[in-house]
Amino acid sequence: MPQKGRLPAKKKIEIVEDYLSGKSSIASIKQQYGISDQTLYNWVRLCKTRGNEGLIPTPSQRKYSPEIKLCAVQAYLSGENSLMGICEKYDISCHAIVQRWIKKYNSHEDFKRPNSGGVIYMAKGRKTTQEERIKRMFSLSCFFR
Repeated sequence: MPQKGRLPAKKKIEIVEDYLSGKSSIASIKQQYGISDQTLYNWVRLCKTRGNEGLIPTPSQRKYSPEIKLCAVQAYLSGENSLMGICEKYDISCHAIVQRWIKKYNSHEDFKRPNSGGVIYMAKGRKTTQEERIKRMFSLSCFFR
């Protein structure tokens, strides 16, 4: 039966070690723990690049510099490597992070802007007079009758 929820870091390390030593196959690991191939490959990559500490959850998300983001996106778009190869080269946790950066890059957004954390920045409006605001309020109130 597939595993529900997250596995502890110790178990992940054990699974990766069994896979790398040849004790367990991908199929048996998938069946026993209910994880996907991609998850296992991600764990193996994290263990190779960061050691066993790569599988231990951190209290906060990793922050990547705008330069790393730009280099990773440009390397991927130039065909230098696959998403997983880019993650390994630049020590990025997950390929989905690079995919988000690519969308941002293709939308001509700036990597240097800090993440707003859910705050919505509104465009600065023009100055209005009190008469304009009253006129607008009455025109809207007529609309909703």
